[in-house]
Amino acid sequence: MTACCGGAARVLWLTLLTRRGRRMFKPKPESPPMPEVAQPAPSPTPAPSPTPTLGDVTVVGPGVTFEGTLRFKGAARVDGTVLGRILSAGTLEVGPQAEVRAQLEIGKLVLRGKVHGDVLASDYVEIHASGTLRGDLKTPGLTVHSGATFSGRCDMGEP
Repeated sequence: MTACCGGAARVLWLTLLTRRGRRMFKPKPESPPMPEVAQPAPSPTPAPSPTPTLGDVTVVGPGVTFEGTLRFKGAARVDGTVLGRILSAGTLEVGPQAEVRAQLEIGKLVLRGKVHGDVLASDYVEIHASGTLRGDLKTPGLTVHSGATFSGRCDMGEP
């Protein structure tokens, strides 16, 4: 429809749709409303972990060699090789296959592998049967299991 025809064209069109006052076409019956389908709630996305960890333990894994100063909070486990210094007020666990050639200033040492270097432990040192410590040791508490190797001087006074 154009503006030139105006309302006359509309009347003509409506007249064609009706015949003797009746509609030529039946209106479509209204279809019943579709039931709403419940959408599954979006699953919450967990926040990504900043770094892979084993609890709150820092790990130097098997086959890994770390050279330099290792500082950590909490606990650390060495199953590889560390060369240099280890500084922490936390717990250091040296695994059975590990080798540490370093000066240690730590809170606690649990030794199942090899340590070559002086150890200053503010809490205690535990050397298991598979453990070897070659170096001087200063700690207020010491446990040496049967079969362990310790070669060096030991000072059990306050560190």
